[in-house]
Amino acid sequence: MIKDLCTKLLDRKMAENENFIRFSFYELRVKNNLSEEDKQDFTNDDKKYIFRQVSEFIMSHSSKNGDIGRLQKEYEIIFRTINVK
Repeated sequence: MIKDLCTKLLDRKMAENENFIRFSFYELRVKNNLSEEDKQDFTNDDKKYIFRQVSEFIMSHSSKNGDIGRLQKEYEIIFRTINVK
């Protein structure tokens, strides 16, 4: 349930603005009736979903001109910051 909700909400948020995604307390806990544990699961799924999206973006570039390596280094800092493994 949480994974499906995560995907649905993220897709909606990305359609609104793919450069900025924010979820409010109301949106997660009240409107979608998530417990604190569910919210934590949602946050973890959210990070993994974004990691996959960015990874697909990186891999869609050419390795011949070094784009993949450059982009991996560029996004590695972001992944480390949000603690995605």
